[in-house]
Amino acid sequence: MVSPTYSLNQFFISVIYFYDAPTPSEVFDDFLAIPTIEGSVSRTIFSDFVQSLNSQPGLRTFYNGAPVTQYSPAVFDAFVNQTKLWGARLSALDKNVTLTLSLEPFDKGLFSHGSASAYPPDCSHAVLPSSLTLQWSNASLDETMAYALRNISDTIHATALADGQNVSHAAVYVNYALFGTPLENIYGGNVERLRKIRAAIDPEDVMGLAGGWKF
Repeated sequence: MVSPTYSLNQFFISVIYFYDAPTPSEVFDDFLAIPTIEGSVSRTIFSDFVQSLNSQPGLRTFYNGAPVTQYSPAVFDAFVNQTKLWGARLSALDKNVTLTLSLEPFDKGLFSHGSASAYPPDCSHAVLPSSLTLQWSNASLDETMAYALRNISDTIHATALADGQNVSHAAVYVNYALFGTPLENIYGGNVERLRKIRAAIDPEDVMGLAGGWKF
């Protein structure tokens, strides 16, 4: 997973490696040859690996998604340019800003297994979800940060469309979608079916007391 990042008033790219076997042989050699600011590549247990990826504690955090079908040069440049642009702009407002745009190159057969489900609404082609993460400390900037994440997502979406990618109705991954995202942008044509299921299973809307998306 490759993540253009802006933090502590500097831009850098982080790369997270994972190989599910005792010995990765030469599979990462080209990546490991790239000069780094810092790095830690070692054999470890999976739970420790996951814990090492946790975001900075104590900061406010918003997420959003930017689904694409391919990380082409044009789309990759958009991720980099948006990180630099908004990272510098938002860091001027809050020194604790960390903006991370993560490219997630899943296999093209991502949606080819299992039965139909609420997400993704279209399994005909793979959509790479792309996580956008923004952290900061000043609560008065919440609206500004949400605006930035929406703008970044819209810009990447427009770039992918101009690149000829089939993302006109690409669903945003539910765990990344920023609050206020229309349900149709996540579940597509399944929204009405989900509303009927909710009404039948939970007529008193008990789950409406919890967080998450409301049908």
